[in-house]
Amino acid sequence: MVPLPTNKYFEIEKFCKSLTDPSMLAKREQTMPAIHLAPRVIVNSAALGRDLTVEDDGPGSSDALVDIEYLADKRPHHLLIREGGEHRLEAVTYWLDLRDGMGVSRKRMAENPLLRVILKRFGRQIDLTPTYETTLTFKQTTLTAQERAVLERLSMGALQILGDSLIGSPEVISSLINKGQLVLLPNFHHVGIYNEYYARGTEVWPHLRDLVIEASVFSTAECQHAVIAAQPRWNGTLFRTAIDLGIEVSPIITSTSHGGLLRYENVFPNDVEMWQ
Repeated sequence: MVPLPTNKYFEIEKFCKSLTDPSMLAKREQTMPAIHLAPRVIVNSAALGRDLTVEDDGPGSSDALVDIEYLADKRPHHLLIREGGEHRLEAVTYWLDLRDGMGVSRKRMAENPLLRVILKRFGRQIDLTPTYETTLTFKQTTLTAQERAVLERLSMGALQILGDSLIGSPEVISSLINKGQLVLLPNFHHVGIYNEYYARGTEVWPHLRDLVIEASVFSTAECQHAVIAAQPRWNGTLFRTAIDLGIEVSPIITSTSHGGLLRYENVFPNDVEMWQ
């Protein structure tokens, strides 16, 4: 694990702000090689005629875009995201809140995540802006020929292709972002944030968002599937909230992803040197 002082949080925060501005991101002003800080992309695959699906409790699969192995009922299970399944993926939400994870002091006691949960139970809520949050909805739409060509290339999820596209087609990428056809997200490693728990329920995210450092939420019409990381000191409140609301929470054994749908800890990440 790479120790990061508090001031490094602000560099990561600045990098996250650049993810909505392709021209700023292309300058690569925040690289941080020690943690392999780089962007990743998720595209609206439905606009390309490809529906992603979510399968739970099936066997593992090497061709899945996301494979989460988790423990439940004393045995391993798998959450898979890939093409060709039954439950269509309707949206993905990504949340990153590094303030407590990196020891950044808060200005008010009310910004404490545990206190926010208590206040919410009494009908009071404080909306606190995280380091980064974005949602992509998967739906069919009409694209220009140029937009479709760029989106098709970016759907491969390769950092080299994303880097080249930011330089060669920044206006098209900006147009696709503004139209809700893709989102750019942060990718990093070695900071001690791991995919720890898998939470599943009809409505998961509104109740757990204040208790996690990082989350990737995959939503279908029937269910929300959240892959989350939390500070150990928050776990008691997280589990109590899950029990009270009927949300299933399971420990994750392993997590892998291809194409950028999920950030996961990789000891030897590929192709990140080209961004540095």
